[in-house]
Amino acid sequence: MTNEQKALYHLMACGLHGAVPDASVLAQADMNEVYRLSRRHMIAALTASAALKTGVPDGELAAQMQRDLDTAVYRAAMMDDARSWLCAFMDGAGIRYLPLKGILLQELYPEYGLREMTDNDILFDAAYREPLRAFFLENGYEQKESAAHHDSYHKPPFYNFEMHMALFSTASLASLYTYYTDVWDRAIPDGDFSPEDFYLYILAHAYKHYKGAGTGLRTLADIYVCSRRLTLDRAYVEGELDRLGMRAFEQTALRLAGILFGTPDDASACERALTDEYARHLDYFTRSGMNGSANTEIDKLLRTLRPDSDRLTPAVRLRYIFARLFPPAAPLYKAYPFFGRHRLLTPVMYIVRAGSVLTGKKDRIASELQTLRSSQDFYDAPL
Repeated sequence: MTNEQKALYHLMACGLHGAVPDASVLAQADMNEVYRLSRRHMIAALTASAALKTGVPDGELAAQMQRDLDTAVYRAAMMDDARSWLCAFMDGAGIRYLPLKGILLQELYPEYGLREMTDNDILFDAAYREPLRAFFLENGYEQKESAAHHDSYHKPPFYNFEMHMALFSTASLASLYTYYTDVWDRAIPDGDFSPEDFYLYILAHAYKHYKGAGTGLRTLADIYVCSRRLTLDRAYVEGELDRLGMRAFEQTALRLAGILFGTPDDASACERALTDEYARHLDYFTRSGMNGSANTEIDKLLRTLRPDSDRLTPAVRLRYIFARLFPPAAPLYKAYPFFGRHRLLTPVMYIVRAGSVLTGKKDRIASELQTLRSSQDFYDAPL
């Protein structure tokens, strides 16, 4: 564990408990690097709230931390206001809906604005997709994305809504997609999840990312605050976790979160408590960052192509490149609906896709090839 990682985990623990960090731990770290990591994991407000109590970050870094903290609080207030406006419309129109993820998680954190989020995520009745689209467009929003299971809308400076018709798509883990197909049956009469079903959804959403490109330290913080602030029927939760195949994930995440955040008054306790097994889990969360890692995405595909050995061979690299150039056609038809309707032209679709990728994602391609060349073995989710 580097000094920067130790300081980061300590700041998170103190932020989650409202405690004052050990200034000597921060003094041993490059605080600019600590703050860069905080931003990568979208926990800058949480770590700033703790760090600013010590006086160790000074000068421009302290000023930047304060600006980011103030911005997080302001953004949360403006997003809350915009959501109230939307909910009033949906209530008036008789549209059933469920607030999701960060909207509710922010209420579990010790101070307002510490749980950062970029979107208002809301599940709504798909029958009202067009009326909602018209409402957003009439009120100055631009539609940024329209997918099979969600639409996203944006209005400057930072009003973002991700409107979900389903919680998981067919591209998600099959167990999650099947479990949440009839999601409205899980809503209690006042139009919300029970604490248990809310917690299960937070875990399910985290698990989807964990098994995909990865998920970061904010996820562990979310699971930690849920475990401390929610009163849960554990028998029900554990039974549903078994149905979802997520019991081991929850147990590991809870244990790791407890190691990281459970002793804010002892910055060394985390390092002493980490076994080799949990150090590997922590490394995976830390490397993944807020939105996952391109390396993790590469590793995920390589895992499906590799021989019995964990070592990368030229043959595996070539199979990887072929799989990236020619993925299964069915998912591509959603992005290219014309070819979905004229499937004899599927070879042309791959040519069009290649041209689009080459012109619009040159940097990503270069980074992916560099990672593929430099990788010597695989790095995948420990669970």
